[in-house]
Amino acid sequence: GQGGPALLTAPGSARGTRRACAERGRSRAQVPPSAAGKLAARVRRADAEGLSEMSVPGDAGRDYVERMRAEGHSDDEVRAALAAGGWSPEEIRDVMAGPPGPPPLSAPRPPPPAAEPTAKSEGASPLAIATLVIGLLSMLVFPLALVAIVLGIIALSRKHPGQGLAIAGMAVAGVALMVMPVMAAILFPVFARAREKARQASCMSNLKQIGLAQLMYATDYDDVLAPADDWPGRLMPYMRNEDILVCPADSRADPHSYGEWPLSYTMNGWVGGHALGAISSPPETALVYDGTRVYATEEPAIEFRHNAGANVAFVDGHVKWLSERHWGEVRWEP
Repeated sequence: GQGGPALLTAPGSARGTRRACAERGRSRAQVPPSAAGKLAARVRRADAEGLSEMSVPGDAGRDYVERMRAEGHSDDEVRAALAAGGWSPEEIRDVMAGPPGPPPLSAPRPPPPAAEPTAKSEGASPLAIATLVIGLLSMLVFPLALVAIVLGIIALSRKHPGQGLAIAGMAVAGVALMVMPVMAAILFPVFARAREKARQASCMSNLKQIGLAQLMYATDYDDVLAPADDWPGRLMPYMRNEDILVCPADSRADPHSYGEWPLSYTMNGWVGGHALGAISSPPETALVYDGTRVYATEEPAIEFRHNAGANVAFVDGHVKWLSERHWGEVRWEP
């Protein structure tokens, strides 16, 4: 046509030719053929690369680079526009020196999907913890097993957090309930024997004091023992405690008595009123023992109230427990 197209021009070598070609309205004859071909090729390349909106003015310089960066173009796009405008690599490097431009515009990344809200974790409820603790204690104190089971049922029915602890506590309590009868069958006889041993020891202590009172009485009465039918009254000044006359294991509802004093012991009537020197074997001869009368001669009237045996105080003062089958070894007559 009568004028050339809009050109991408930049300063550099052969700037005079570029300025001449940049003036719109000049005739093609005024532009050297070689320059016109180069400029047309640059325009086509700029249009193909989408750089026509980045037309490089003839006096482009550092301000052009800054303006392109401010408009959001990347450094690569600015370099391409300058290269399309005929700038040499050295010129582009010099003019681009400085802080880097913004990165190429790209579609904004979609925000990451929101995480689904998770249920807030809650600690175990005090009721569930109490169920477990009491369930463990029930292994030592069996009645607590029922308490643990009741608390566990309440925790499960109300859907308290920590139901696993409540179930564990109830399971331990159930085990304790199952073990309870077995432990009771084992321990109750043991406890009963231990209690009877304590009573047996207390009874032996009573007989020991009665035997010593007999010897003290004999010392005051020419080595003669107290009479069998009146021995509690004769010995009371030496014992000074009527509780000694009662065995703690004597379970009779109406024990025999001497006057107003209940009596759990019987004196060997064969030695009552006899001199100590007339008794041939004091360590083997019975003096006072667990019995059911005040004194006895023909029938000893022994009561085996201590673990299938009875306690006996001998004439020499020592006390011994004898089982029923060993009472045949005891001497009765002086």
